[in-house]
Amino acid sequence: MLFQILREYGAAGMPFHSLLSRSGFTPSTLAFHISKMAKGHIVKRKIKGAETWLILNKSSFDLYYTSMH
Repeated sequence: MLFQILREYGAAGMPFHSLLSRSGFTPSTLAFHISKMAKGHIVKRKIKGAETWLILNKSSFDLYYTSMH
């Protein structure tokens, strides 16, 4: 579900609090899953002002799809 939500926002990504609202998770649950996704290079985190923005790491998926074709 998190992957699908972030995919909708594309390269712009979205702030943590917006993903929190969309997902319905508690802050700690979302932070746990984002941490795992970041360790797996699925998500990149960017600090913009006081907010953490989350962006899908498109380069990881480009490598996957390139290797399949």
